[in-house]
This record gives sequence, structure tokens and C-alpha cells, in this order.
Amino acid sequence: PWLPRNGQRCVEVTTHALSGQTVCARLRADSATPPAGLALSSGLDAPGLELYAANDFDSLAAAVAALGLDVDVLVNNAGIGQSGPMAQADPARLLGMIQINVTALTALTRAFTPGMIARGRGGVLNVGSTAGFQPGPNMAVYYATKAYVYSLTEALVAELRPHGVTVTNLSPGATS
Repeated sequence: PWLPRNGQRCVEVTTHALSGQTVCARLRADSATPPAGLALSSGLDAPGLELYAANDFDSLAAAVAALGLDVDVLVNNAGIGQSGPMAQADPARLLGMIQINVTALTALTRAFTPGMIARGRGGVLNVGSTAGFQPGPNMAVYYATKAYVYSLTEALVAELRPHGVTVTNLSPGATS
């Protein structure tokens, strides 16, 4: 995992797309004590957690801003896949995959890039896949979501470059 250095703090967002219920934000600091403002809720036992309703990424961005934090780099690293013929796949799992791989990535990018533009600096790292460069029978939806990540990233490169914000697509190959 990425560890903050030199006094930087990291806001980690995880989504539970298969349940479609929550988006969880955790602020990690170099110290063991999270800064005030992120409250423990919903019976979670990790310090500094606050839950947000699915697709409520603007509230997440507002909560981060309320803590006086600027998001300098957004790393969209969440992603799930499923293999097998699409016609036989569980529809809820397919929609969950789209929620994580497309909707969350898009919404988080939209929520945090306005602050980067206002500051004239920042970066977005979208973790795609080499699957985004070709069709993938028996993993059609996964490959399609990663093609979306690639296409969106390329478009945002042009949109955000004049504002001092870099956008990068990292496309690893198959992972275990």
C-alpha cells in the first residue's frame, strides 16, 4: 500500500460495489491518531472512518475539504473483474463491476479535480488495464470498463493540462 511521506496524508476510499451500499473514506496520517473531523460510524472498528451513501462522492470531497485538506493526487485504483460469458453472468455482479470500475472512478475524479484546477496543480492516476486496448470475450464487461478508463483518461489529459493538472493511465497486464 501507498504510505504517506513528508507529512502528507492519504484519503483512502474503498467501495463495496457488490452490495451497492456504502463508500467508505479513511484518512490515514503518519501518526496513529487520525485528525479530528472524521468520525467512527456504523459500528466500524477502524479509527477515522466515515461512511457515505453510494454515489455520494461530492459529500466525501466536502468532508475532506472541511478538514482543511487538499487532494493533490487522486489515485483511482479500485477495480474488479469477472470471467465467463456475459449472458450467463449475475446481473448484479456486472452492475457492481461497472459501479467500481466506471462510476466510482468518474465521480471521484469529478469531485476532486475542481480543487486541483483552482490550485493550478494536481494529478490523477487512473489504474486501467491492458484489457482496455482490445475486446475480451468471456470478460466483455471488464474489458469494456477498462476501455472506458483509457478513453476518459486520454480526454482528461487534454482538458486538464492547461490547468496544471496531470492525468495518467497506468495499464498493468494480468495480475494474480
